[in-house]
Amino acid sequence: MKKWLTSVGVAGAVKIARQLPIPFVNEEGEPVVPPLTEFVLSTFEDDEETFQQFCHGSHQLQVYVGGMKSKKEKEAEDAKKFLDHPLRRVREWAEYEIESCQRSAKSLQRIYQEMEIP
Repeated sequence: MKKWLTSVGVAGAVKIARQLPIPFVNEEGEPVVPPLTEFVLSTFEDDEETFQQFCHGSHQLQVYVGGMKSKKEKEAEDAKKFLDHPLRRVREWAEYEIESCQRSAKSLQRIYQEMEIP
């Protein structure tokens, strides 16, 4: 994939950005950026469209089981571990992720209250 991306450039990065695996916190509590994601976010760091596509696809097709509000709060907490990552785009993704997850959790809280769900 890296070889292909190197040959096709930004056009290829934009096409795959929504499907890249997002950074995560492993079982030891350490922040991990998957290698292909790190490659794309560093190689195409200056391309805003690639970055935006990556952010917008972060949780695409993700399924939540159980309390979604608490899952969103956990995702925001996990993202905080990437705020000091060496790659600028990973740090920016973490900021986007924190804001997005906190906004979702707040919205879900309001919905739960309206529906009288604990």
